Amino acid sequence: MSSPATGAPDRARSLRPADVVITLMLSAVFVGAYVLAEQWPFRAAFLPQLLAILGMTFGVLKLIGFVVQLRRGHDATAGSSADDLAVGDVTLISDEEEDQSLEYVFATAGGKAWAAALGWVFAFFLMLWLFGVFVAVPVFAFVYLKLSGGAGWLGAGLYAAVAASVLYIAFARLLSVPMPEGIF
Repeated sequence: MSSPATGAPDRARSLRPADVVITLMLSAVFVGAYVLAEQWPFRAAFLPQLLAILGMTFGVLKLIGFVVQLRRGHDATAGSSADDLAVGDVTLISDEEEDQSLEYVFATAGGKAWAAALGWVFAFFLMLWLFGVFVAVPVFAFVYLKLSGGAGWLGAGLYAAVAASVLYIAFARLLSVPMPEGIF
């Protein structure tokens, strides 16, 4: 994208400040996690510290990418045509097109759509509080996919069964992590 007066790339569109802020915040979280894990015994701290180091590394690499992007003055995809941004038969859209699409969705969503979305979120957390994660997730997934997603009985049922199985096997059996059980 070029500025009409100068023909120079539009730097305001090439780097979103929110990306930089989120990268810095997540990097700070990883640094904090590493520092907190320093107080633990070696075996307990190993995995959290490893993940924190990976997170910090990716954060630094992302910040370096932002600096390179600013020096160039444009996105790496800005000069590419839609045909160049394809994987197999699927044409990818640029970040700018995606931003415009999301802005359109948020700008044109009516009160009814917002109320419905917030209602689904509220219903999920209410079910989580009342019945616990092992009941709430599969039931909510089934009902949401059936009513809002328009999925068939088989698709919604399979998705709910897989979600319940993965949660139970991974958290209750393999990891022995206590999960919210609900009040009923």
